[in-house]
Order: sequence, then structure tokens, then C-alpha cells
Amino acid sequence: MEVIADKGFNYNFIENAFINQKKNHFQITVNINLGSPTKPAYFCVNGILKEITDFKLALCGIKAESPTVEIGLKQSNSERKPINYEPTSVQIGEKQQIQIKVPRLHFSETTLNNARKAGKPNDQKFFQLAIKLQVYASDGSFCIVQAYQSEKVIVRVSFFKSLYFTNKNRNSNFEIAFCFTFSKSKF
Repeated sequence: MEVIADKGFNYNFIENAFINQKKNHFQITVNINLGSPTKPAYFCVNGILKEITDFKLALCGIKAESPTVEIGLKQSNSERKPINYEPTSVQIGEKQQIQIKVPRLHFSETTLNNARKAGKPNDQKFFQLAIKLQVYASDGSFCIVQAYQSEKVIVRVSFFKSLYFTNKNRNSNFEIAFCFTFSKSKF
């Protein structure tokens, strides 16, 4: 599984983190390589073999300093109204390569201590984005097949103007926008 955040994040060298403006949406693209021409049919939970009825891609924010605390995500619908994000069903058929795009996502809250006072360091808090591929059985039980978490992210409210950061050595403005990487998680 390869996960790419391909919209909505800018890298801030001062904070050494990716920045997301809460009002701006982001998009996640997930590429899944099954590695087998046949669709998986069963999974095991507590020694009991269960038939797979559904595959879902679940996303959430987590607090970097407290990874058991999840931060909800919102997803804007076609009228641009945010609704609670629900895991995306993944259609697995005969294809070995599957690509899923999850568009128009927003964090439901901002990180704490976003304000810098006169350029001095603060006790900035961070989120990470967690992506989980899950399989489900007809009784509602599920199992995480694979999970990834992003690098650290700062989520700021809309009125921050800090997408452009001043480089005091050269007295110029710069912006870096690129995809961040995900590392395998220990869920």
C-alpha cells in the first residue's frame, strides 16, 4: 500500500512540519497492490476464521503526543458542506492494482499552540494523519490489514497568513509545496 497526500499541505522549514489550513481541503491517494490475482476471502480474529464481506479505507487524525486520541475528519460534499467522514469502501475485484482517491477532507479541529510570539519557539502540538485498510465480516467485526501514519502536521485556523514564510537571511519569501510520506504504523 502506498499513501500520498497530494493536495492541501505545505511544508514549513521553521516548524519542521507540514501545515494545513483548516478551511482548505486536502486529498489522499492510496495505491494498493494486492500481489495476488485472487481476492482475499477470509481473515482470522481470535483464532476464528471469518469471511470478508467488505474492505474499507479509514482515515483519521491522531495527536502526535498522544497517539491513542483520534481527531475526526470532515469531508465536503458536492455543495461544499462538511459532513463527518465515513470510511471509504474499497472495491476489490480481479485487478491487482487499485487506486483510491479520497477528496475534500478537512481536520475537524486545529492543533494547539499555533501562535508564534515574535518568532520565539512555543510548545507547538502536532497531529498525524492515520490511514488504515480494514477488512470486515458480516457480524461487524473487522481487522486492520495495514496502517500508515504521516509525518507531523500543524492544522491552523483560516486567519493565519503564514503560508509564506520569511527567510531572514535572504530577506525573501518562499513556499514549498510537495507530498509528504507515510510510514507504516503499529496499530
